[in-house]
Amino acid sequence: MARCYAGTVMIEGATVSEGRGTTRPLEVLFGAPDIDAEGVWKLMRQMAPEWCGGVLVRDCWFEPTFHKHAGKLCNGLMMHAEGPDYAHELFRPWRLQALAINAIRTHYPDYELWMIAGQRLAILIKQRRRMKLCVRKRCASICSIDYLSSSSAGITR
Repeated sequence: MARCYAGTVMIEGATVSEGRGTTRPLEVLFGAPDIDAEGVWKLMRQMAPEWCGGVLVRDCWFEPTFHKHAGKLCNGLMMHAEGPDYAHELFRPWRLQALAINAIRTHYPDYELWMIAGQRLAILIKQRRRMKLCVRKRCASICSIDYLSSSSAGITR
């Protein structure tokens, strides 16, 4: 879980689940009852295959006992950041999550992805406003998302 948290924390303010209410919270990249996770994963691998390395990602089904989508069967992607598939030098969980958000926005253009309270998202990252703008735009490129991690943007790995 600790290796994945830097990415899953980004969806605290989203309508998709990060797996809270399950036995593997924060290891779920995203999940929801109305998302085809395998379709989103396929799109992620097309958009930025180099961002998908260093971790085993698999399709999963789960039913949270509390929190988002409690009592509903959700389709999601689970990250396994251990074992022979884990590569510390390749796995950037925040980048994988940004890619997932971008792929969901591309695959489901009208999906209500963000929970908004007082016009502010509850994304807990240093550059949250720029990340929000970047992933909300349907035309946001992978390069623009990657820029947010550069020292020029003020975020460190």
